[in-house]
Amino acid sequence: MTEHAMEVADVCEEDMNGAFMEEIGPYLEELRTYCTYVASSAWDGEDLYQEVLLRAFIYRARVHRTSASFTKPYLFRMAQNVWVDMYRKHRGRMIPCEQVEHWGTDSNRYVEVRELVEHVADRVSERHVDMLLMLDVFRYSMEEIALISNTSVPAVKSALHRTRTKLRKARRGRGPQSVTVSNRAQVERWIYAVMKGDPSEMLANVSQG
Repeated sequence: MTEHAMEVADVCEEDMNGAFMEEIGPYLEELRTYCTYVASSAWDGEDLYQEVLLRAFIYRARVHRTSASFTKPYLFRMAQNVWVDMYRKHRGRMIPCEQVEHWGTDSNRYVEVRELVEHVADRVSERHVDMLLMLDVFRYSMEEIALISNTSVPAVKSALHRTRTKLRKARRGRGPQSVTVSNRAQVERWIYAVMKGDPSEMLANVSQG
């Protein structure tokens, strides 16, 4: 066993009480979604996510043996760097420069999109979130939304009116208190759709609903 491996093993043993997970735990869900976004697939995204966790643990072991003070931006940047390394290693080619350049601003945009989606999802039904995103983000017509949602155009208009009313009241502090989003997987699908500009997976879920 190398000196580095022994060091990591020692810290793993010391970390049995979960100190590392306590530090990184609040960011795990968002980190996993961001890794899927960067890798453009759930399969590669999961590999990236696991590699980021490993490197974060090693970083804590070698540099900050007591606390690494992880932050969301730091972990997102780590995911970007790890993906570049993985991409070069396994595919033997370079990632286009414009893709790497976009990641820096995309990590900030991801946080904004997530906050917005969770704000809406906390206050209206999943069906109404779907309709709102189809109209305002993906620019579907009322007729298209009605067809996809298996309902009528008047029903879509009514649902969107109620949704906007609830959101306006929430901004003014008169709406219902925020609740915990129950369907986290659905929230992740919405975020992924908005970030990628691709509603296909979201629409497939609407059709099944």
